[in-house]
Formats: sequence, C-alpha cells, structure tokens
Amino acid sequence: MDPDDLRSAAREELGGQDVDELKSRIETETETSDDGRPVHSDEVKELLLIESGADPEDLARPYLTAIPEAYAGRLTLFEWLDFVLRRAGVSRTLEAIEYYENVGWISSDVGDGLRDHVRAFREVTHSGGTTDLTMADHVLSLVYIARLSSMT
Repeated sequence: MDPDDLRSAAREELGGQDVDELKSRIETETETSDDGRPVHSDEVKELLLIESGADPEDLARPYLTAIPEAYAGRLTLFEWLDFVLRRAGVSRTLEAIEYYENVGWISSDVGDGLRDHVRAFREVTHSGGTTDLTMADHVLSLVYIARLSSMT
C-alpha cells in the first residue's frame, strides 16, 4: 500500500480529519511527565492505530517486537533508517533507538537489530546529519514503527 492509499484510508477512518493535521496536533499538544519528558495525548495511540491498522484491543507496548522479514518490511526499515541517519547521524540515531526502547515503542530485540543495521551503515555513511531529532522526526519514526509492526 502506498502512502497516498494510507492517507486516504486514514482520512476515512478519522471521518475526514487529515493525518497531517493529527501529526501537527501531536507535536503541539504535549504534557510533561514528572521527570520533565514530554508525554503525548491519546493522539499518539490513535496515530499508531491508523498507520498500523491494529485492533485497539491488541495494541500493547512494545509496539514493534520483531523486524519484518518480508521484502517490503526490509525496504521500509531501510527507508526509515536512511531518513534518521541523514537527519541525525550515526551516534544520534543510536541514541534515538535507545530512547524508542525506553519509551516502549520497540522491544530490546528490535533495538539490537536496529543497532546492528546502523553500525553496518556507519561503514558506508560518509556524511550524515548532526542535528538533534525534532518532535516531528520522532512522530515520523513512530509512523514507521507502526508500518513495520503491521508487516510482522
């Protein structure tokens, strides 16, 4: 399914509400936990449900417990890692993977697999970004995680 089909299906699911609008609201509507980290409203869960096509009853953390073996899954995985590496570079990508494990988006097994892939890319990545990932970047990573979850 291509991104336009996903957006169309998501709009139908949301009764016409735009997924980009939902992502924007997720970025701007945050609360802070006791330790100062941002905590998102139920919209993150809603976005995950929309992107993955998951049944709300089946949604539990970690959202991604295995890396898909299918070609489409591998392609999606490499597209995501390419995005993060170009944006943040190797060390910040590794930090993001650890963060995604800590917040329960991915399992430790998935985190180990992602770190192996990133270390392999280190050999072929001569220039990468060095900026910190933004909230929008993390939301996009959650969308990728949801897509990958739907492929396992």
